[in-house]
Amino acid sequence: MTLELVANWDRDGGYELGEAYGHIAIAVGSIDSLCEKLAALGVPVLCPPRPQQHGAHIVAFIEDPDGHLIELMNKRY
Repeated sequence: MTLELVANWDRDGGYELGEAYGHIAIAVGSIDSLCEKLAALGVPVLCPPRPQQHGAHIVAFIEDPDGHLIELMNKRY
């Protein structure tokens, strides 16, 4: 897995929520059971697992404690 962190060099101040990037995506094994476990732990599941609109993956969206979106994708190997 690769995660790229990008700095905007021309920025003078800090970032507000939603200004730095859209979201990150993480491939996971069993997306249904993971979302159930996360919800039981109090993690907001904003969009439960569902097929992508234009793709073959099952995706879900959760929210981290700072309000950033994280996309979970059911990996297929």
